[in-house]
Amino acid sequence: MPILERKIIHDRTTLCSRILSPRFVLPRHKHAEYEIMLFTGGSGKQFVGEGVCDYKEGDIAMIGSNVPHLHLCNAKLNPTMGLEASAGVALQFHPTIFPMSMEKLPDYLPIYGLLQKSQYGIRFYDKNLYEELLQRFQELERVEHTARLIHFFQIIIRKTKCFDFWERNVLFPKTKRSFFRTPKHPLPCPFPLNFSLLIITKKFGNLAKNRYICIV
Repeated sequence: MPILERKIIHDRTTLCSRILSPRFVLPRHKHAEYEIMLFTGGSGKQFVGEGVCDYKEGDIAMIGSNVPHLHLCNAKLNPTMGLEASAGVALQFHPTIFPMSMEKLPDYLPIYGLLQKSQYGIRFYDKNLYEELLQRFQELERVEHTARLIHFFQIIIRKTKCFDFWERNVLFPKTKRSFFRTPKHPLPCPFPLNFSLLIITKKFGNLAKNRYICIV
């Protein structure tokens, strides 16, 4: 499937924009910007890189820079069922909003880690985070210049402190959250530390042929 190269046009005073999507109509595409997507309506399947996962209203996803993605709406897949069309609001921000070599700057390490993980797609499940981000996205539109930049970094820092997230390139149902972790607990993983591809294949079948991340 061809990948559409999308150019995001920001206001000349900013490198981050709130994008409203009353309907998901774009084909598989990518852009230089990172993206935080809040699903505000409908349901369907989200394709990020080589992974796929169901989405519904209230879900939160983060997608890395230049990672191909597609939101396939159930209303389009089943046009005769009268399903609600999918909608969302996204915060898209260009990599140049961050300093160069930020992996060498201690103050930026949590943000750098978040951006690295987003290259594989992240889902967030912190309680009340969805409503909080909706409000913060709206507030971002009411400020500009330095105040807007400060507000943007407050959003990013809030996500680095999210203790309940799902990070993978192959997105299994939430009941199989083998990569769930919190800063206070070790990573529960269904595999021994020295696992092989054969073990993974036996457990998950053909799905294991896809690439995914597991940090132990």
